Amino acid sequence: WKMSDLEAQRIEEILDATEEVLLELGESFPLLINELLNDTPDRLADIERGLASESGELIMESAHALKGSLGIFGLPDLVSFCVGLEDAGKAGDFKTCKTLFFRLQSEMPVVLSALKVIQSELS
Repeated sequence: WKMSDLEAQRIEEILDATEEVLLELGESFPLLINELLNDTPDRLADIERGLASESGELIMESAHALKGSLGIFGLPDLVSFCVGLEDAGKAGDFKTCKTLFFRLQSEMPVVLSALKVIQSELS
C-alpha cells in the first residue's frame, strides 16, 4: 500500500484533530489508540459478516462499538458513517449499509496509519 498525496494530507488532518484529544486524555491516550488499532479489524469483519448474512443487528452493534472508538479521536466523518450504518442496519437497508461500509472501509487504512504514527511518536 503506497500513500498518495491525498492520503498524506488526510493523515495530517487526523493528526491535527487528535492533538487536542491527546492533551485532554493524557496518559490514557496511547491505550485508546492501541484498543482502536486492535479492535477495528474485528469490528469491520463483523460488519462484513452482517452484510453477508443480512443481519441488521450485527451491523448495528458493530457500527455502534466502532463509532464510540472513533468518536474519541475527533473523527466526525467516520462517526457519521457508523451512525448511518447503525440506522440502515436497524431499518434493514442493506444497500445503504454496503455503500457506507465501503466508504468506511476505504478511509480506515489512512486513519489507522495516522494513529500508528501518533503511537510511535508517543512511545
